[in-house]
Amino acid sequence: RVVSQSVERLEVSATRLFEKTRETYREATGLLQTRAGRVRAVIEDAFSMTAHRTTITSKEETSIDGKKVLLG
Repeated sequence: RVVSQSVERLEVSATRLFEKTRETYREATGLLQTRAGRVRAVIEDAFSMTAHRTTITSKEETSIDGKKVLLG
């Protein structure tokens, strides 16, 4: 079964939103932005990020915890 929506703008306002899927794919040709008080990602196996340029900025400390940290 397929549900297809084609709209100029879609807004969802909810107290709590739960999404549960087997696989999720999101694609944006412009900006993809998440604004949140806190963000927590729990990854069971592997996390991979590929970018042309990456910036991480912290107002306070930054921690990296792992057996190995490979730089360069």
